[in-house]
Amino acid sequence: MRILVLAAFMSAMSPYPAAAQDSMILLVNTAADSGSSTWRVDGEAAVEEFEGNRCFVLRNGARLTQEVELPGDSAGKFVLFIAHVFGERTDRPEDITDQPYLYGLTLSADRRRILLHNQAATMGGLAVPPGQWGKSWGVFRVPEGASSILYQLGQGLRRGTLRNGSAARFDDVGLFVFDTRDAAERFVQRYR
Repeated sequence: MRILVLAAFMSAMSPYPAAAQDSMILLVNTAADSGSSTWRVDGEAAVEEFEGNRCFVLRNGARLTQEVELPGDSAGKFVLFIAHVFGERTDRPEDITDQPYLYGLTLSADRRRILLHNQAATMGGLAVPPGQWGKSWGVFRVPEGASSILYQLGQGLRRGTLRNGSAARFDDVGLFVFDTRDAAERFVQRYR
């Protein structure tokens, strides 16, 4: 009985719904619990406490990148990029500069070819209003011959707009594999 209660508690505390049993998470250190370990740091990237929670923070065009291996049977399945994001810059609400975004590159087995640029309007920039937490996400079909994904947390930049040091925050970062697009999109709706 104690095990069932503990499992229910852990499920309630996780940002990933228990119903995600038809998926597999591929990233490590998704909530900044281990600092920036497992992520390649480029620029002013850190882990900070914000609103009582540790999260990844980028400033002045910084990036965090993690490369993950895809399961061998991933071709034809669907990957979901997802995270909670918060853009601090509010002075230019119609501008992507300094706003958080998710991005990915799906690579061939020899890692010499980019098979897919994982980008979508729902993955950042203006997908979440500045000054509030929201979800960024994108679903993509895994192409034949894909072996890994470079998953990137970054900040937008519009030509002609200077960066001002505003923070882009990320928490509960996820990369999941689903059998169908429908299952991935249902997961987005349940993601908290």
